[in-house]
Amino acid sequence: MSSEVEREVMAQTLTANVELVASVLRGPDREQGDTAMAAVAATRSLALIVEDTLHAVVQQARADGHTWAEIGRVLRVTRQAAFKRFEGTSAAEELFDDPDAPALEGAQKRALALLDDFLQRRLARLHEQFGDGMRERIPLELVESHRARMESRYGAFLEIGTPAVRVRLGHTFVDVPVAFERGDLRARAAFNVDGEVVGFRLQNLMAD
Repeated sequence: MSSEVEREVMAQTLTANVELVASVLRGPDREQGDTAMAAVAATRSLALIVEDTLHAVVQQARADGHTWAEIGRVLRVTRQAAFKRFEGTSAAEELFDDPDAPALEGAQKRALALLDDFLQRRLARLHEQFGDGMRERIPLELVESHRARMESRYGAFLEIGTPAVRVRLGHTFVDVPVAFERGDLRARAAFNVDGEVVGFRLQNLMAD
């Protein structure tokens, strides 16, 4: 089964891309900063990750007790075809589940630097620091649109709070509270065991 960490990153990517595309499709009611070109980039990103997403949700269906026959019916293929396509195939890397593992050295400092680049609109530099897979799934246009939406929805940046660092399934997460004029958000950066940036997103503090 794909790891909890990879599923979380996948869910965040899907949410950001779908929200942007939906905003542009609404036409005149789109949010500020949501351009058609950003939506094109987001749609391409969705196409790139849809296979990984399908693997993840099929694996979850299996974990929930559904049979290959049931999955095959939903996908309109035979039980054998579903089994052959998905059994033993993981879209995510195998990660070490060690709750006592130390956090990646320098993760907090790096996360704060990523957040500063985002807030100060040094978005090309921010994007360059993403891992190869993340740059492919999240194009620069999507990062630019996300930044514009944050300012449109929450107003000007005010201050950041105390970072919290934790390790889960071999990944180091750094959560940083961020105060804006019209609400408080959480910036979350994720690093894999090799130090690559595999996740970066600002989200509502009520979100999980």
